[in-house]
Amino acid sequence: MNKVIFLYDKPDIENTRIYNEDKWEPNLNDIGYTDRRYDCVCSTAPLDCERHTQVFQSGISDEFKCKLIDEVKDFDSDTLYCYPLEHFGTLTKALRIKKYSLIKNLSDDIVNKLNTIDNFVLFIVNLFECSINKKNFIMLHKHLEERGINPEKVICGQYNNGHVLDWYDEICRNNQIKKKIKFAFCDYPLVRKSKEAVKNNFYNNIDFLTVKRKKKVLCYNRRVTKPHRMLFLILVERDKLFDDNLISFNFKFKEEIHQLYSKESKFEPYGEWDQKLFIDKREYRNIFEKLLKREKNIIDYEDFDEVNGFGYEYPETYKNSYVSFVTESSNFDSYSYITEKSFKPFCHYHPFVVCGSYLTLSKLRKLGFKTFNKWWDESYDEEPNHNIRFKKAYDIFLQLNKMTLDELHNMYLEMIPTLKHNYNLMLEYGKNEKKFWIDYKKRIIDNHVY
Repeated sequence: MNKVIFLYDKPDIENTRIYNEDKWEPNLNDIGYTDRRYDCVCSTAPLDCERHTQVFQSGISDEFKCKLIDEVKDFDSDTLYCYPLEHFGTLTKALRIKKYSLIKNLSDDIVNKLNTIDNFVLFIVNLFECSINKKNFIMLHKHLEERGINPEKVICGQYNNGHVLDWYDEICRNNQIKKKIKFAFCDYPLVRKSKEAVKNNFYNNIDFLTVKRKKKVLCYNRRVTKPHRMLFLILVERDKLFDDNLISFNFKFKEEIHQLYSKESKFEPYGEWDQKLFIDKREYRNIFEKLLKREKNIIDYEDFDEVNGFGYEYPETYKNSYVSFVTESSNFDSYSYITEKSFKPFCHYHPFVVCGSYLTLSKLRKLGFKTFNKWWDESYDEEPNHNIRFKKAYDIFLQLNKMTLDELHNMYLEMIPTLKHNYNLMLEYGKNEKKFWIDYKKRIIDNHVY
């Protein structure tokens, strides 16, 4: 077996989108397609509406040969045929609601093919950031059993979550699961971001590296309702540090505004925070109300509803600041992963501090990147306690803000060899994108049990 083909259902002819072979409609889009979410009238929060946000166009079809499933009459023995499920958001969301559960809504024809055709498998696409917990795997097995699908005919296409296999093995032991789903891991955020770096080619001229800058730290925060991002913004407001730094947020962001202004929340601190370590409840409310009055702090793109981590870069913010403070997608969660956010500074000759998962820096170093323990204490990366790790990272942010612009500039000049190494390594990953997908296809085939 040496080929992989992704199979798709016929497009929804009632959909206003035009079908073409470059943009394949996601399977099961009839139970909820994100392209329709802003037309949603059944929820005040379109991204919380199960009916309109179950599947999305992940981009996986751009990297594999694809066909309509009805066009395949003979399943060639040298080819692995994958039926992709491109769920939007968490795996919990893709499974928990019976009416819109992806497994429960598989057609009888697909289930029959899975049970009768050896080289036809279900491919669950988790290549983007995706919150996963132990209960997801238990629920996935339950749904597969209810539909009569052999778990060995399921492959999870997974970005590199270091904890997933340990979790899954533990679950299988505790629940005496013998037939297991398979995993095909990859560093998709890295390869996609590095491909952008090659394509964008922002920095033919790097004379700017030695030019003095006006701001100290750069920090992007598109989705502000994540606990660590809100805590960061609260502390920055408390410490009066917005003026010296480039820190983005937008409380009028359409996708999240309902969570910020919910009457039920009453601006309560997140349960994940150690209030004794950071800020007490009364002080938090006062500062939060001040922060809300700011409404937004725009440093590049005004429309937060249009931008995302891929495809939108604004070099000027990096050229005008010395260090990135990366608020990753996860900090206070038991799962860990690295998204495109940690790779963005590499594309712009920027040093960084990561407010993210345990051992993020360790993983980046394994990929060949250099970090910055010569200039500040990176022991925060090895701190398993989420609150203490956050505090250690924020302490570095405070340390950087105590430095003058001249001191930051001199430090940055010392870092240039490291920054060039990281930038060139990103270009190398981007130029080797074809090899990445060739290797990944082989990994998918190797994980197929038939």
